[in-house]
Amino acid sequence: MRRSFRGSSGKPCKTRFDGKRRLRGCRRTHEYPFARLVACGHCGGLMTGQGHRGKVYYHCSGHYGKCPEPYVRQESLEEGFLDVLRGLQMDEDILDWVRRDLLDRSHRRADYREQERNRLQAEYDSMKHRFEVLYEDKLDGRVPAWLFDEKSAEYTRQMAEFLSSMKRLAADSPIDTAKVASVFELAQRAARNLSALTDAQKCELLHKVVLNASWKDGQLSAMFRQPFDMLAEASTAWNAKKVAGLSSDDLFRIWYPVVDAI
Repeated sequence: MRRSFRGSSGKPCKTRFDGKRRLRGCRRTHEYPFARLVACGHCGGLMTGQGHRGKVYYHCSGHYGKCPEPYVRQESLEEGFLDVLRGLQMDEDILDWVRRDLLDRSHRRADYREQERNRLQAEYDSMKHRFEVLYEDKLDGRVPAWLFDEKSAEYTRQMAEFLSSMKRLAADSPIDTAKVASVFELAQRAARNLSALTDAQKCELLHKVVLNASWKDGQLSAMFRQPFDMLAEASTAWNAKKVAGLSSDDLFRIWYPVVDAI
């Protein structure tokens, strides 16, 4: 997915939702809100900020040696991030529908997790009981040793699988949909006026929404974190359908295939 915008130099630039490198954090300084948030597309080093005559410029830190990437003004990076955030914009009536749907899905997912945990626990307890009965039968001489060895190996393997499934289920913590909705709405407001946020708010917002970002040859490349990538897909598809004259009732055809993964 590509979006074009023009930087402060007037040259056309593009924003791509792709990239390979995950950025682990950002430095929340007043002067340089994008420092340590954007990587150099040439060498992979992090871009750092520098003030000059009342303006803020970013350049490659040169961590991996001399780099050909020239300085870029903060306004150009902000314009690029603004274009990225526009990918999350939706109409207010659609936003309300998304909020209610996220909450409903959160409740249904919690119910499913509880039912699945109970099912796995019941399967494990049943298999454990069968193993204990088999062991008693072996002690009483009702089951030969070779059969006990064969069955006990099978029961042990199945119990281990049930335990492993329960551990994976416990580790798969659900997404905080309330927080997602809150950040999603903030991202949309920022898309209309990113400059209205403080530098610290810009850094915090982008760190939550953008997985990684890099700047190369006047082009910003960025990728959404989950689940904002799926929300962006739905937003893009919906906006295209809206141009075709569909109503908000048609959103479910777009929304359901991508949000099921949340």
